[in-house]
Amino acid sequence: MFSFEQSPDSFRVEERLRYRLSGQGDYWFTQIEKRSMSTRDAKRRLSEMTGAPLRAMRHAGMKDAAATAVQWLSWPVALERQEPRDGEKLKILDRIRHDRPLGIGHVAENRFCLRFTVETPGDFPDRARLGVRFPNFYGPQRFGRAVLDAGSIGEYVRRPAPDIHAISVAQAWLFNAHLRERLELSGEEPRPDDLWAFGDGRRWFAGPLDETMRARWSAGEIAPTGPIFGYKAACADAERAWLAGFALEPEDFRRWGKMARGARRPLFVTPRVETVRVGADGAEVRLSLLTGAYATVWLMRVFMPDRLRQPVETWPNFTRRVQLVDR
Repeated sequence: MFSFEQSPDSFRVEERLRYRLSGQGDYWFTQIEKRSMSTRDAKRRLSEMTGAPLRAMRHAGMKDAAATAVQWLSWPVALERQEPRDGEKLKILDRIRHDRPLGIGHVAENRFCLRFTVETPGDFPDRARLGVRFPNFYGPQRFGRAVLDAGSIGEYVRRPAPDIHAISVAQAWLFNAHLRERLELSGEEPRPDDLWAFGDGRRWFAGPLDETMRARWSAGEIAPTGPIFGYKAACADAERAWLAGFALEPEDFRRWGKMARGARRPLFVTPRVETVRVGADGAEVRLSLLTGAYATVWLMRVFMPDRLRQPVETWPNFTRRVQLVDR
């Protein structure tokens, strides 16, 4: 028997950037460690501390509040009035200059350290079991209090006065719905019309579904992608037809501005499990996931696959203790 409860002591995540910082340029890159604090609150705190306007603070990804999270933020050197300093629930780990600001997509992967309560150490699964491939759903954290369904998503996207910060909720809902329907129809099998991504998830390409592609897919080198719908995102004809089922087309997203350009997202992710330690004091798993993938979705795929097939709003809240089983 074993269980998991997400907290700053049991859930640690650290960003790994795609590039090296140059040490010179017009932007401060600051690496922070935050505990029990959202990324938005950390940015607000640093804005007050440095004098740099909140609108100038850039992040590459949102990190859980119920966690210890190490991430990068950037802002223009010219707008800083004083250096940031350690504070309650917030530490400054590193500062270095760079020639361009931080942005979405600049993180290569997130490294996690998860700690479990274990009653029977011999029951905890080994590394091979923990390295199972899983569907790349957006987790409940992405949706906050928003409630969307098939009947309301079209009206939500087409509403005349959109909130530019809310488009990601609609895009995530559509991605999840598209992925769920695909799993119900064909499981994790690739399709001939798939658009593929390399292992880092950055670049997509089309290719014939031959033996070579299947071998690369099995080896985790590539993965089929799904649409984060937007007015500039590449879409297969079948994906456009699926979107039309909600009385939507890619051009409907243009009213949301550049936030709604769209992209491609791997449909499945293979974790890189680095270490598994099991002892009398519990279990610790260290693993890396492609940026944008949710460790809580991985947890469900490994320990609660039946629940993973249910709607996101019914998934367990891991900030409360959840009993797990080896499936």
